[in-house]
Amino acid sequence: MSSKILTILALPDLHGKKPSLVLKHKPEFDIIITPGDICLDNLRGNTNNIKNIKQATKESIKKGEEILQKLSEFNKPIYLVPGNWEPTEYTDGIKREDSNLFEKMISKFPLIYNCEYQRIDVKDTNISIIGAGSTSAPEILSRTDLLARLKYEEDEEEIEELQQRYLYQTRKFELVDETFEELYKKKYSKNFTILLSHNSPYNTPLDIIKNPFSPLHNQHYGSVLSRLIIEKYQPELVISGHIHEGVGICKIKNSICLNTGFGSSIYHIIKIDLEKNKVLSIKKFGKNLV
Repeated sequence: MSSKILTILALPDLHGKKPSLVLKHKPEFDIIITPGDICLDNLRGNTNNIKNIKQATKESIKKGEEILQKLSEFNKPIYLVPGNWEPTEYTDGIKREDSNLFEKMISKFPLIYNCEYQRIDVKDTNISIIGAGSTSAPEILSRTDLLARLKYEEDEEEIEELQQRYLYQTRKFELVDETFEELYKKKYSKNFTILLSHNSPYNTPLDIIKNPFSPLHNQHYGSVLSRLIIEKYQPELVISGHIHEGVGICKIKNSICLNTGFGSSIYHIIKIDLEKNKVLSIKKFGKNLV
């Protein structure tokens, strides 16, 4: 790392595929940042019985570990949050596992830092990363939104799930908000903050679903939590993914927001001026696979 410039390798959603273009190009960088969905997306069609779920989860974790092993061979710090394909204890606010298999998976790799709902400072820099992962759909963060959703539900299990999701997601918003507030209370002029969010911020060019076969075609489906945090705290940089076709860059006020895209044949290189607290450049390499 230059004393003045930090270079970030920003990875897309990989879904169990090794980053072949990165491994081919072997770009120069100082740290790796990924917004999650590293593990294999093989749980669709495998939820009809417990045996299938366990086997699919095992295969998914194995693919995730293979990717993390390859990335660790660069001998650079890796900062991440879990996506909706990582087997965490909670996904979208609903309890899925008795133990956090994602935490067990990443604990095997000493260079990995899980930024979810906490602040991680990048060593020897003025950069702090605060993460929000897992959730794949717009969060329910207000009582008004919850009541609007419940109005159309009659199934007791669905009602209970929505209520659990509301309680879980509002608590996670509070954690991220408190983490930002604590940092910004004592924020030095040289501080540079990155919000690392699995899902891209809501109601932006980065979160529009483009799939004519989907009932959500042309709709915004990003993270409300991310959007609220950006509007309130204006982090210098936001790195996200999840909405595969939304790869690109936009600004929310002064925050530069990047959707890293999808697939093994794309990555971004970000250069940050540590003295001026400024993003110097974001360059895309390769092709998004959507």
